[in-house]
Amino acid sequence: SKAGLEFFLKPDFSKLGPASVLIALGHAFFTLSLGMGAMITYGSYLSSDDNLPRSAFIVSLLDTVIALMAGIAIFTAVFAMGQQPDKGPGLVFVLLPAVFVEMPGGAFFGPLFFFLLGIAALTSGISLLEVVTAYFVDERGYSRVKAVLLFGTVIFLLGIPSALSMGPLKDVTFIRWNFFDLVDHFAANYFLPLGGFLIAIFIGWGWGTAHADEEARRGNPRFSMERMWNVLIKYVCPFIVGQIILLDGVLAEFKSEEMMNLVETLKGWAGASDVVLLVGLVILAICFALSERYGPEWAGGFAGIPVGGLVGFLLRPSSLSGVHLSFGHVISRGAFLRGAEEGFVSLARQSFDVMLAMAIVGLVLGVLCGRWIRGRT
Repeated sequence: SKAGLEFFLKPDFSKLGPASVLIALGHAFFTLSLGMGAMITYGSYLSSDDNLPRSAFIVSLLDTVIALMAGIAIFTAVFAMGQQPDKGPGLVFVLLPAVFVEMPGGAFFGPLFFFLLGIAALTSGISLLEVVTAYFVDERGYSRVKAVLLFGTVIFLLGIPSALSMGPLKDVTFIRWNFFDLVDHFAANYFLPLGGFLIAIFIGWGWGTAHADEEARRGNPRFSMERMWNVLIKYVCPFIVGQIILLDGVLAEFKSEEMMNLVETLKGWAGASDVVLLVGLVILAICFALSERYGPEWAGGFAGIPVGGLVGFLLRPSSLSGVHLSFGHVISRGAFLRGAEEGFVSLARQSFDVMLAMAIVGLVLGVLCGRWIRGRT
């Protein structure tokens, strides 16, 4: 329905806070199978001629496209049936059966859908089983049949209390969670982020980015983003993933009101810093590309425009806004990310002339800096 499409595709920026950035980053670990060894295991089966950067891009793109298609299908059905969209994964089992009953051919498409859903769950389990199987086959000398039977049985047995946690074992708790919630809590907040953190540390500081760059260039000799990628894997990824572990994991365990307020404040500042950091890296990446193709003048000019615009925003006359808000105050209220009318958006509109002038100044200075760099090199 139209209401479902609007809910899914029309964002409400008033609900987008800095903490949402950390939530999105945490979700990426699940949807892209990061931090659990699956990508490393399947990547080891590729030939040396496979284009790793292109493969990574295609996987990310297809994951996003499939997620959008699933979201459109689910939320249009949710609103068409008059259901609430905040019921979580249970929507699949509560809502879709009712949808299939009402739709033409539902008696055929309903069983087919849930059969395919079961296949998707089974293949996901197989992909994760391959991680531990590959290790014991390659490093411990197990036969593949032995490894699959042994660890498949262990995983099956551990899955039984998880399945029963929504039924007969729902009141059996460990610490303060049932078995399913306990496993989900530690997997989502600790194991997956910690796996990603250690992988980044190993690639960046253990194995070395030079070896990783060499692997990337084997299948793509024109790969030219190694400098930016090296910065990401050595510094940015550990910094951001460390925030997830600390704020969504360790500090979130403390349930006092003071600590919860502190965590929310830290999440806000961490999310804002991550956005600024990632935007800065995108600018640097484009600058590197422009510098290699067109020279440092183009790169300097491009970088100077957003920097000058930001300086113009910082130097804006406070009387223009009608309210006396500093840039730090705007960020602390979350308006920098939420786009609240009285916050960043309003100030940006009313300070447009100052920002435009400083952006032009930044462009000129950037070009001059580029010419100076060319002269020095």
